[in-house]
Amino acid sequence: MADKAIIMGMANTRTIIPPRHPFVKAIVDGLAHHCDVASGQILLLAISGGADSVALLRAMTAIAQRRRWKLQLVVGHVQHHLRDEAEDEAHFVQALATSLNLPYIRRDLDIPKTGNTEALARTQRYDALRSMAKTHHCTAIVTAHHGQDQLETLLMRLLRGSGLRGLAAMSWQRPLTDDIRLLRPMLAASRELVLEFLNHIKQSWCEDPSNTDITRLRARLRQTVIPELLNIRPDLPQQIVTTTNQIQAVNDLLDTQCQHAMTACQSSKTASQGVLQYNRKALKALDPTLQNMVLRQILLDAGLGADRIGANQLQQFGKMIRDQDGSTRQMKFGPQIQITLNRTNLMITVNLQKPGT
Repeated sequence: MADKAIIMGMANTRTIIPPRHPFVKAIVDGLAHHCDVASGQILLLAISGGADSVALLRAMTAIAQRRRWKLQLVVGHVQHHLRDEAEDEAHFVQALATSLNLPYIRRDLDIPKTGNTEALARTQRYDALRSMAKTHHCTAIVTAHHGQDQLETLLMRLLRGSGLRGLAAMSWQRPLTDDIRLLRPMLAASRELVLEFLNHIKQSWCEDPSNTDITRLRARLRQTVIPELLNIRPDLPQQIVTTTNQIQAVNDLLDTQCQHAMTACQSSKTASQGVLQYNRKALKALDPTLQNMVLRQILLDAGLGADRIGANQLQQFGKMIRDQDGSTRQMKFGPQIQITLNRTNLMITVNLQKPGT
């Protein structure tokens, strides 16, 4: 028999939520000033049953009813089937959604227990959320990431040696598809504020035991490193959000410059034939840093995933552009992208057929 989910917090009652509670105000500010949410939108709330997402659900339910917003909410839950107590958590979320008179939708995943299970679970979870959002005509998916999550993400990326883009950590919003965005309106809220809010309104939640499994990097940082940092600087998560906002602004500026430079270097584009062509002389004249950004963006536009653009390959790519060799040379990025470089042009050929077809 499955173990029961660990229910935390006070008895579940429908305490009236103070409209000016700091947690509610933080989400309202995030929705209005960082997530660009407009009145009347249909939003899918990604609710796991943990404290953070339950707090998001309760606050968003109160906010949605305001005349300023008039939001329509859908509760989405993804059952990963990776823990015994996960089914109890799914029932908890369904019961909470029903008590709030909100539609509830669930997706069940079948994730292999081998390989990088955590990464597979994340990929499949976002695929499931996109599917749920599309089914209910939602324009955005709202997650419960807060300031401490941002701090953890930044530390993990520092440990990986991420560049400037990675150090921006999580953005307030980003596109998932042409018509669905991912929103994080809680980024300016602290974990302590989340728990204070839940206890204030006497709302229970589920506790995920894997959060204390220090064999996982994020959990290890959360259990060992973060508490020491918070002892030194209690408001560090909020300060980190300010810093990552500034890094994101710099990235946005660089992205604009990159797009302008790439357009200036592009000599032709015949997307129907899967060919992108750029002027080598124009690419060669770019500042090395901007050139590196442009070459990376060229590969992204060709369809190569960001995680497959290695620093060594990108460095080799740049050297080919800058050298004096005028012969025709080729290199591959993955099975579907071939680069051809001659004296005058850089050509990216994309094999539109899937491997094996």
